[in-house]
Amino acid sequence: MSATGIIEWFLDLEGLRLGGGEPLSVEWRHAVPLWLLLVLGAAAVFAVLTVYRREHVPPERRAALVVVRLLLIALVGALLCGPSLVLQRNRVERSYVNLLIDSSSSMATRDAYADAALADAIARGAGLEDVSGLVNHPRIELVKAALAQNEGSALAALLEHNDLQV
Repeated sequence: MSATGIIEWFLDLEGLRLGGGEPLSVEWRHAVPLWLLLVLGAAAVFAVLTVYRREHVPPERRAALVVVRLLLIALVGALLCGPSLVLQRNRVERSYVNLLIDSSSSMATRDAYADAALADAIARGAGLEDVSGLVNHPRIELVKAALAQNEGSALAALLEHNDLQV
């Protein structure tokens, strides 16, 4: 069992995981290097043993007092390091796609396309078989035809993972 697992068990945090898959971790705001912890720990053990060596108490009681004092020193040291529990939760939200269709009077214009490649691409996009028929359709009709092409598959593809705003 890891240190995080022990802390979860000790603080009864296992119910905190809502989906069961979110990682719960302990982070320290003021992390201290391991070598410094070892030096401070050894100094604390030496100081406590020195203090209790002078006491005239039974060895069992002395051992219990040493353990209690060392645990309190370790607890204060841990609290000074600023522990915090971090619950990471990831969620995927649907994004919005804004579809803007120009409805101004310029969209009523019927264009004559000089560029044959452009005219062919627009005709294919609108689902027209004859390029010469482009001059009979205003721009807004070509846009609507392009959106309705293949039963609106372009819009359906957008709606699979996004919310559409028109």
